[in-house]
Amino acid sequence: MTTPRYARPDSLRDVTVVVLAGGRATRLASLGSPLPKAMLPIGNQPYIGYLAAHYLRLGATAVRVAAGHRGEAITEYFDTGPWQGSPVVVDVSDPQGTGYDLARTARAVRTSRVLLVMGDIVVDFDPLALAAHFAATPALCTLVVSDRSPQNQGALAVRADGLLLASDEAGPDATGYPGTVGARKSSTGAALIDRAALAAVELRTGASMERDLFPRWISLGQMDTFDIGEAFFWDYGTPERYQFIAERPDTVLRLYGPARPGTPIPRPGASLEPDPSAEGRR
Repeated sequence: MTTPRYARPDSLRDVTVVVLAGGRATRLASLGSPLPKAMLPIGNQPYIGYLAAHYLRLGATAVRVAAGHRGEAITEYFDTGPWQGSPVVVDVSDPQGTGYDLARTARAVRTSRVLLVMGDIVVDFDPLALAAHFAATPALCTLVVSDRSPQNQGALAVRADGLLLASDEAGPDATGYPGTVGARKSSTGAALIDRAALAAVELRTGASMERDLFPRWISLGQMDTFDIGEAFFWDYGTPERYQFIAERPDTVLRLYGPARPGTPIPRPGASLEPDPSAEGRR
C-alpha cells in the first residue's frame, strides 16, 4: 500500500466525485435485468448507493453521476428516500466515450479536484491518503493502480518513484514518457485529477480515457500512480463477476459502509482478498 507523502486530510474537501455509469452493460444482458450496471443490487441495495454514501461521508463537496443507458433509474433512486436534499447530481445523456463523458461532466464541477470512480468497480483504497499523495506531487492526474486485475493485468509501465511511463491500453502509437520501468501495474479505474486539466480537454465524440486523455498526461510526465498492491479490486462487468460480488455484500459493506448518507465512515484501507475459487470464473 502506498504511504502518503503529505499530511492525510480529514475530509475530501474541494473534491467532486464523478461516477462514470453510462455503459450499456451488453456483457450483462444474460442477467435479464432492466437496470444499469451501477444500479445492480448488492445486499439488496444498488451498488451506486454504497459509492455515493461513502464519498459524501468522507466530505466530498458533491457526487456527480454521468449516467447513460437506462440512467433514469439512477435519477429516480437519488430523488427519493434518504437521498433527498443530498449533493448528488445525475446527468443522463447518450454516452459518447469515457473520455468525453468525464471531460463533459468536469465542466460543471466547481471544485479544483475531481475524483473519478467507475460505477461497476469495487476497489479497496483510502481516498484521504490518495488526496495526501496528490497534494504532494505536481501531477495533473494520480491513477490508483493494483498488482491484480480481471481485465488489464500489467498494462501500465511505472517508474520506481510511481510516475506512469506508458500504458498498453493507449495503443501502439501512443507517446510515453522516457524512463526505466520499475514495475508493471494494472489500472483500477479510480483517479484524482486536476479539474483544470479536464476542462482543457477538447470534447470529441468517442474519446476514451485510456486512449485519449491518459496518454496526453503520460507524455507530459504529469501522470502519477497511487499503488494499492494486492488490495481488493473487482470489476463486475460480466455475469460471473457480478455473481461473485453480489454473493459478498459484507465485502462492499466493509469497504464502503451502508448505502445511505449520514452513517459512520467505514475504516479505510481494510484490505480484502478475492476468493481464490473465483479465479477461474474471471
